[in-house]
Amino acid sequence: MGRSGRFYYCGVLIALVLLIVALQCQIYAQQPGGVSVGYYQSNGLCNADVEGIVSSTVSQAMQADPTIPAGLLRLLFHDCWVEGCDGSILLDPTATNPTPEKTATPNLTVRGYEVIDQAKAALEQVCPNTVSCADIVALAGRDAAVLTGLNNQGLELDMPTGRFDGLVSSAAEATALIVSSRSNAQQLTQQFEQQGFTQDEMITLSGAHTIGRAHCNEVIGRLYNFPGSANGIDPTLDPTYAAQLQTLCPPNPSPDATVDLDPITPFIMDNNYYRNGVTNRAVLASDTAIFEDFQTQFASNLNSNDEQLWEQKFGDALVHLSTLNLKTASNGQIRVNCHLPPSILDLLEFCCKHILSVRMGRALQFVKLVAVIALTAIVNCVSAQTAVGFYDNQCPNAESIIQGMVQTRFNQDNSIAPALLRLFFHDCFAGCDASILIDSTPSNEAEMSAVPNQGLRGFDLIDEIKAAVENACPGVVSCADILALATMDATSLAGGPQWAVPTGRRDSTVSLAATANSLPSQTMTVAQASQSFASIGLSPQDLVILLGAHTVGATHCNFMADRLYNFQNTGAPDPTMDPGLVQGLKNVCVPPGVNGPDTGIFLDQGTGTIFDNVYFQQLLLNRGVMQIDQELSNDPTTSPFVQSYSGAGSFFADFATSMVKLGNNNVLTGSQGEIRLTCSAING
Repeated sequence: MGRSGRFYYCGVLIALVLLIVALQCQIYAQQPGGVSVGYYQSNGLCNADVEGIVSSTVSQAMQADPTIPAGLLRLLFHDCWVEGCDGSILLDPTATNPTPEKTATPNLTVRGYEVIDQAKAALEQVCPNTVSCADIVALAGRDAAVLTGLNNQGLELDMPTGRFDGLVSSAAEATALIVSSRSNAQQLTQQFEQQGFTQDEMITLSGAHTIGRAHCNEVIGRLYNFPGSANGIDPTLDPTYAAQLQTLCPPNPSPDATVDLDPITPFIMDNNYYRNGVTNRAVLASDTAIFEDFQTQFASNLNSNDEQLWEQKFGDALVHLSTLNLKTASNGQIRVNCHLPPSILDLLEFCCKHILSVRMGRALQFVKLVAVIALTAIVNCVSAQTAVGFYDNQCPNAESIIQGMVQTRFNQDNSIAPALLRLFFHDCFAGCDASILIDSTPSNEAEMSAVPNQGLRGFDLIDEIKAAVENACPGVVSCADILALATMDATSLAGGPQWAVPTGRRDSTVSLAATANSLPSQTMTVAQASQSFASIGLSPQDLVILLGAHTVGATHCNFMADRLYNFQNTGAPDPTMDPGLVQGLKNVCVPPGVNGPDTGIFLDQGTGTIFDNVYFQQLLLNRGVMQIDQELSNDPTTSPFVQSYSGAGSFFADFATSMVKLGNNNVLTGSQGEIRLTCSAING
């Protein structure tokens, strides 16, 4: 080969490396969005029997180990409960993420990984780079239930597929979110409701404990030295059963000692869990709580008496669980190895072998060699991004310092929650870079001086937190990240969801009042607001979700008094507003142009200090205070979302997702911007 030929060949190889990331995006983009039953075959993505391959793998594993179905069901639950059903629990520790979900204490005894690996290997043989690990986990969980007897009433359990694999996996998030076996009924109900489940679904899914085992260290607290018990045994346990458990779990059991959760039919999916519970023979304290609490007793007793009813409800709830917070091609991937994100080399091999249809040999070795060189640059690019736990090594106490100071302020003034939510929104809509926090100077009118920002609060708290964090870790944690973390903490304290906040933002060195012109106005139509949100990559659903933050906080009469007295110059109230609300607000809000107090009024006239979904219920009753709020319920593009979130839907989970999306808008990372020493001023 001549010199020009070699240059040409090398150019092709380098181009292949540089284009491979785009190729990955194109491959994923070709897959239709959303999940559906039979997704891979109906969309022509894989002609093989995907579900049959997974089912066969689970069946073989079950024959070798009858306890594996319980492990697979638990694997599905623990995966879906953190970051959504995205296979993030499967990821191994790496140099860049040494503590993924599977390393969290609640996940150390999770089993079934090898079954997922076997099914994935079989599917890669017939449909390479097509079936997600997340789908395999969901199908394996479904098969675990069906193969152990869930279908013995002739019930069908269709599991939708089409999930993508997640990119984030955090042990800290898993530790915070996984349900404890020591929770009481009220705590269980709240934890499930935060994920969009009803109390009845919580009770129904707990029935999965009809198979499987618990480690003795989760049980011995009920068998020995139980507080307030004369004989040291939890009085809610049947004495005979407690004695049986003591023979299996001595006071100092070995770490591997276990006990069946259902002593009668431990390998069969039936309703014996409920029959055991109503006779005080539930193993875990959280299970007993369901049968003892008056609010959950009825449903538990009903499930114990009607096995077919429970099976039907369990199937529905399992599918609901398996569709939590699903990833798409825009925020997910299809892993080649369920334990690791696909590397550039994996994608090169896939490209050469399955897209370009060339023989693998010495040419591929050259391609891989060039890829290694390119990979260095790519890693440098990727590392300059936000990530959950960004400060774990540089400032490990940062998040706890922030949380503690927000808690203290919230205890003094719970209105700090809506204040921080609004401050975060106003900062992030033009880019999450803490430019909103910078004071004006004689030579510069900063963002906070703009008219839409003049009512913002919470600056003093951010400054106080920054001073405390600087004392612990000077020059490390950005003001932008402090605002993002404090907002999440305040939301949670007000009754809302918690979520894993990606950090690693840097602070802007520019703040201009004119930037506030991009903020959406409360007088916009839904179409105008949707267009405004679309300009930063947010959908009409995100619009509805984020305006759901109006479930806490207040506005002033002057921002909505026209709806009470002279709506759109008609001389009459807004006809879409509930007449009772009109009259009630007229009692506190004077007409526009009339001297009087500019009174504050709750945006959510039901539970204005609690983060919940009552805001959406109020909209359906025509009791939205702001014009844009009420229009969400009336506009055909957004009203279905309002309807959905007014019930026991996924508002909390979706709110967390939208907040992360908002928080990633136009961020500064790597060497961009700076880490301000004082949030109110650019470093001198």
